[in-house]
Amino acid sequence: MSFNARILLAWLICATSTAAEIRLGPGTWYGTQSVTIVVAVDGSRIVTGSTITITGGGVTGPVDTPPGTPPGTPLEKHRVAVHAATAVISDPNAANTKTALAKLYTTVAGLPVTDRSQLAQATDVLFGAMGLPPPWTAWKSAVDLSLAKFTGLAEAKAAWLATGEEVGR
Repeated sequence: MSFNARILLAWLICATSTAAEIRLGPGTWYGTQSVTIVVAVDGSRIVTGSTITITGGGVTGPVDTPPGTPPGTPLEKHRVAVHAATAVISDPNAANTKTALAKLYTTVAGLPVTDRSQLAQATDVLFGAMGLPPPWTAWKSAVDLSLAKFTGLAEAKAAWLATGEEVGR
C-alpha cells in the first residue's frame, strides 16, 4: 500500500469525529448535559464534562432497539445481524478492531457519494487496507450480505451508520 493510501486510511479511521449515542432505559428523564468522549487509537477513552447523574425508572425489558427504529424493520434486523456476526469473533485485538471498524463504517456513511455502490467500494478498499485476520473477513461477508438489502442511497447510508454503531458497542 502506498504511503498516501496509508495516510488516508489513518485519517479516515482516527482523525474524524463522530457523535456518540447514549441510550437510556424506559422512564422519564430530564436535563441537558454536554460531554466530550475522545477515543484514542489504543481504545482508551477520555471523558470530559461535568458529572452526569441519572435517576429514574429501571429497565423493564430489552433496551437494545435504537430510538426511532421500530422492532422488525430492515434496519433493526440489520443491527441484529451485525451484532450476531460481531459476537462470534475470536481475536485478541477485537476491541481495537471493533473501534476501527466502527469508525470506518461511520465515516463511509458520511461520505458525499451519489450511489450506494460507492459506499460498498470505499468500504471494500479501506477494509482490505486494514489487513485484518480471517475472522474479520467472515464478519465482513455476513455484514455485506445484510447490507445488500439496502438498495437506495439514503437507506444504505443509514445501514452503514447502524453498522458502525453496532460494531462499536
